[in-house]
Amino acid sequence: MRYCGVIFDLDGTLLDSNWVWDKIDEEFPKKLGLDVKKNFYDEIAHMTTDQAAEYMIKEYHVSLTNKELQQLWLDMALDLYEHQVELKPGAMELLQKLKQQGIPFSLATSSFPNLCKRSLTRIGIYQDFHTILYSNDFGKNKENPDIYMAAADAMGVPYHQCLVFEDIIAPLQALHRIGMGFAAVYEPHHERTAALLQQQADYYIQDFNEFLEKYYSQTFEI
Repeated sequence: MRYCGVIFDLDGTLLDSNWVWDKIDEEFPKKLGLDVKKNFYDEIAHMTTDQAAEYMIKEYHVSLTNKELQQLWLDMALDLYEHQVELKPGAMELLQKLKQQGIPFSLATSSFPNLCKRSLTRIGIYQDFHTILYSNDFGKNKENPDIYMAAADAMGVPYHQCLVFEDIIAPLQALHRIGMGFAAVYEPHHERTAALLQQQADYYIQDFNEFLEKYYSQTFEI
């Protein structure tokens, strides 16, 4: 299959950033006096930030408003994203090859815009993305393909010629229904769905170096 456009997820896919949320999960309860579940990240991974905040308020009876809760998360994560979060292995090399070959790539993320912009600007690749879209702007989680469809439309690439890189299983079936390819990137935080991803994804990789070595030439027909 030859793909003409690529859509990346951010956290856990392009960025090795889930450790930030582990750190926040440890500090967050102390600030609010809460005891969050061990599977907290799995529960909110596919949600928009609005939905995640509403989930927190209802599940843990948090007295903050939705906006106040989101701002607390953002304040706690901002310094780490701006100074410490890095790309996953092979990600920079893949982006450079796509850019050199003239293949457009976009970002479809549930992250906060400030976290995305500051981390990718520091790394030096923010300006390379054709389009950057945020789940909150669509009001839907990633089980719905609208954000991916909008990214493909913005690039002018037919859905069946788009390859999506994700670390979560939530969008897989919806993306396959509209004809998009799905490349699953292994992420330790989603170990419980790793076997299912390996079975159902078009590609399953430990990191982007593996994709470059095994699949790039056949996927983009160099």
